[in-house]
Amino acid sequence: MTKKEQSEMLLEQSSFEGPIFVSQVSDTGPEEPIESHYHDYYELYFYTGNGMTYIVEGKSYYLRTNDIMLVEKYAPHHTTYSSGQKRDRILIRFAPFILEYITSPTIQKVFKKMFEQRHISIPNAEALHTVVRLLNTIVKTSHEPITLFQQLRLRYELLKLLVLLAEHSAPPRRTSTAQTKEEKDQHVEEAAAYIDAHFKEKLSLDIIAEAINVNKFYLSRVFNEVMGISIVKHISSRRLAEAERLLRVDLHSITQVSQMSGFSSMSHFIKQFKEAYGMTPGEFRQQAKEKRKKREF
Repeated sequence: MTKKEQSEMLLEQSSFEGPIFVSQVSDTGPEEPIESHYHDYYELYFYTGNGMTYIVEGKSYYLRTNDIMLVEKYAPHHTTYSSGQKRDRILIRFAPFILEYITSPTIQKVFKKMFEQRHISIPNAEALHTVVRLLNTIVKTSHEPITLFQQLRLRYELLKLLVLLAEHSAPPRRTSTAQTKEEKDQHVEEAAAYIDAHFKEKLSLDIIAEAINVNKFYLSRVFNEVMGISIVKHISSRRLAEAERLLRVDLHSITQVSQMSGFSSMSHFIKQFKEAYGMTPGEFRQQAKEKRKKREF
């Protein structure tokens, strides 16, 4: 995949039309490598294949058949499949305001905890049957002509699904040796966590390796192996995610956004942003304003 194609993928994933996007995919790996990406909406990933790895903010999750991943907005993530692994899944992307329909503080806390857990296994066949039925209803509804009531039903079914997951979700099964966290995975998680906490500061491979007490050459190798992206690119990805968030909030100048996101210079920020999004920060901000108006419902 070329840089241009990667940029288009990042832009597309952060600007789909409508508050809810649903897709159902059935194919077989391996897939072409894609850099870790992020977006301004939530993602629900229902996996029906035969085993794969989902990586969110440096943490690896091994998914088995009928497992679910929940990804929060602005969380860098990507998936990896081995040769012969099925990539069958249902993917639901939805705007943050969908969760605001739930006004109960108690339920909002439950949702927050569920999204922090990320990886969900449905504990019994009856609950799984209900989850699958709701997912099929959502897929079917998404294919209907877009009308006011179609959109309302889509939101209603999605909220029913999220409530059901919150009620019946359980931590993932730990019976497979493939799910055992290796030492290198722990080191990558520590590095990713350090980057997430310090991306606004000056960062380098040497600084991160020293902070988590590992050899820098070893860290560079295992980080790229697990994450599918170099540490330098991951740092840039995290800074760009913060810049995107600040640009959408629209409270700061472009110069302030650059500084607050950890970029060393304005020119470097603009270059990195344009490579990732295919437009300047100013153009992105204007486009975000226009799309926000279109999405008002």
